[in-house]
Amino acid sequence: MGLWSAFSVTPILVAGTGRSGTTAVMAQLGVEPRIAFDRVYPYENRYLTYWAKCALLAERPGGLSAFTSDQLCNFKNSEFGARPWPTTTPADGDALALSTSESLAALWHGFVEGVRRRRPGATHVAEKAPAWLPATLRRVTPVRTIYLVRDPRDVFLSANAFNRARGFLAFGRDESDTDREYALKLAYAWLQYFENQRVDQDDAMTIRFEDFMQDRAASVRRIGEFLSLDLRPDESAGSEHLPIHQTSSSLEQTVGRWRREPLDSSAAALLEAMLHEAMAFNGYPLSGSSRPVAELPLTEFQTSSPDGACSLTDRGHLQAEIRGADFWIETPAEGLSTRPIAEIWTCLRGNVGEHCSLYWRRPGEIFDQGRSVHSPFCPGDHWQIIRFVPAGHEHWHGRLAGIRLDLCNNPARAGRAEIRWIRLIPAD
Repeated sequence: MGLWSAFSVTPILVAGTGRSGTTAVMAQLGVEPRIAFDRVYPYENRYLTYWAKCALLAERPGGLSAFTSDQLCNFKNSEFGARPWPTTTPADGDALALSTSESLAALWHGFVEGVRRRRPGATHVAEKAPAWLPATLRRVTPVRTIYLVRDPRDVFLSANAFNRARGFLAFGRDESDTDREYALKLAYAWLQYFENQRVDQDDAMTIRFEDFMQDRAASVRRIGEFLSLDLRPDESAGSEHLPIHQTSSSLEQTVGRWRREPLDSSAAALLEAMLHEAMAFNGYPLSGSSRPVAELPLTEFQTSSPDGACSLTDRGHLQAEIRGADFWIETPAEGLSTRPIAEIWTCLRGNVGEHCSLYWRRPGEIFDQGRSVHSPFCPGDHWQIIRFVPAGHEHWHGRLAGIRLDLCNNPARAGRAEIRWIRLIPAD
């Protein structure tokens, strides 16, 4: 970590879902000349994300990728991906491939040199960031992350209003989505950020959209203290883009709009159930009838395969040491009905593997490939939400007798994984 700290350019990662205030905060950061980034609305020239993704791809398993050797060798082709050759260890046991950290360190070094030439006075570089970027960049340099959060009910309304105003769909919404289905997508995106916001304390801060909009000066002072910069609040920062970015008639109307505007009741209930912990953590009110979605107790997952071992941590997480290609954990699920369950989500982080799977059995059955669903998995340092969707499977019916999760399967080496929760996502 900090391999190129002599260059003294610190990444500022503005992390949050769409419509959570990331554009407003980037515009405010743009007032400070020591913070380098392209001042091009909507401030989404993501250089750090690009280089980090390139470095991650350098370590991804190859050979079966959609990216081919023909594309690699074709000078005019602009596609890119994981290595398009099998990642089998050579006979001498010493492949030339660089690790993600080695690749990222080299790319970061070159990027910082370029920033220093173009912005000689820069001390920071800012960027809107996906949830995985802070943990990835920490491999090579200290970072400062600003998590932007907004009441998810307002995010839902704001995203829909923005889509209507522009005349096309964005923010993850598809033409076929019902409001409830879109709420589920937003909850998934919110959780990806929240699970990392929750643990990123030493080098991160949280700014609520509502606080930034209602008292920008106080929020900017907090950000300045966090960054060790004397930031100047500027109420006009980004104002030239308000006509195309704002979906409320006034500042007062952009906060708490879920209390005044029509909001589909099933979507609102789903957001509160899915984000119960996250909303409470960030100080957002929940209705009196709101309850979190059901979880499978981690204490019941006591049986595991010979390809690993698991144990409960003092934080109540399930820690797994993975030694082979087919690690799994199993729990009885006597009497659990499949009818009210559409999906099963797990909050997981792990440093090995290519895919995760959900298996189930009913009374008198064994676990079988015919009763399973699968999800790709890419190792990383951040918390991820893995979605299993058994609803619609021809054998997802009746009452269950057991559930098995195959985690981080087909690893190239031994490693570890950690599970924070396993949740049952309700059907309509």
